[in-house]
Amino acid sequence: MKQKKQSQSNIFLNFCLERIEKVLYFVLFFLVKIKRTILKFSKQYYIYLLTGAFLIVAFIGGLLGQKHNPDLLFQFNKKQLIVEKTGDYSEKPDFTISAYLEKERPTVSLEGSALVTPDLNVTDDYLIQRTKIISYKVQPGDNIEKIAKKFGISVNSVLWENKLTKYSIIRPGQILRILPVTGISHKVKYGETLEKIAKKYKASIEDIVDYNNLADASSIRIGDVLIIPNGVMPQIIPRRRVARLSRSKDKVLLVSKKYTSYRQWVRKTKCHTYRWGQCTSWVAFKWSLAKGKCLPGNWGHAKYWLYRARRAGYATGKTPKVGAIVSLRERGWRARLYGHVAYVEEVGSDTITISEMNFKGAWIVDKRTLKKNDYRIIGYIY
Repeated sequence: MKQKKQSQSNIFLNFCLERIEKVLYFVLFFLVKIKRTILKFSKQYYIYLLTGAFLIVAFIGGLLGQKHNPDLLFQFNKKQLIVEKTGDYSEKPDFTISAYLEKERPTVSLEGSALVTPDLNVTDDYLIQRTKIISYKVQPGDNIEKIAKKFGISVNSVLWENKLTKYSIIRPGQILRILPVTGISHKVKYGETLEKIAKKYKASIEDIVDYNNLADASSIRIGDVLIIPNGVMPQIIPRRRVARLSRSKDKVLLVSKKYTSYRQWVRKTKCHTYRWGQCTSWVAFKWSLAKGKCLPGNWGHAKYWLYRARRAGYATGKTPKVGAIVSLRERGWRARLYGHVAYVEEVGSDTITISEMNFKGAWIVDKRTLKKNDYRIIGYIY
């Protein structure tokens, strides 16, 4: 009676396991179908779901196999792995595994027939070395260091080959060029020799010839893409752009005509007038009338005039003189931003009189009297 109940429970259990296995097969099929939808959220979650479902199916399949085939007995000794059928259905199947690590080759025997595995000694010579540049699609969670480590090259090799910097950001789906070795690639241009290329990247000519399978150092053509093993990208130091200033005060345009007004001068002169209605334009007009020569036109805003006049060879100082240009430090926001200059008209015992434009507004000319030791006076250009 007990055996009958036990057999019925086994039948019911097998029935349930078979149904669960079919359901899980359907789940696996469904996961494959909606792969793209899940990948939009996270590839990691998709892998977890697929792996979990597969493991459950494999586990249930193992249980079913154990129920239907309880007659397999695995034994393992030092030199043989024997898989044999016991034929005894009365006893519970016994699975015993004993593992031994030896240098000898194991023999696999199945019901009297033996299969002997060959002696495989895997060395570095068997590994296939990549010799060409490949394309790699950036995956979620990747960064430059991980990609470089994955392919066994340096971080700089990845950056140089893809024209990136250490501040560059890579995104999933982006395609990167991956070199086979640490180094850099170079496309041969007109007039280049292998010696010049090796010197440029601080590499060895012999290494370049050997790696690119060249006959000799002269067998390169325009357009060839060479891989430079252990090459280093030459450091490019950006040149600082500096305004070119006239070094001689004599190399200026002479004024041959006398002008009666500022407006006439800005319309007809060949001198650089600066921006009309501003303090710099008024001082350039007064200077050209008094000196008979144009003021250099590359001094820029008023706040740079004292420094650039000194660079151009003009005398500067702290003593006021009639006809000098005075550089001032004013309070208005425009004056703080651009600076302010004026023209010295008179010099008294303790004061100076200056003429200027745009102190009270654009195009407005006025005169002021300042003390010689006024804190707003920066210096004079003579």
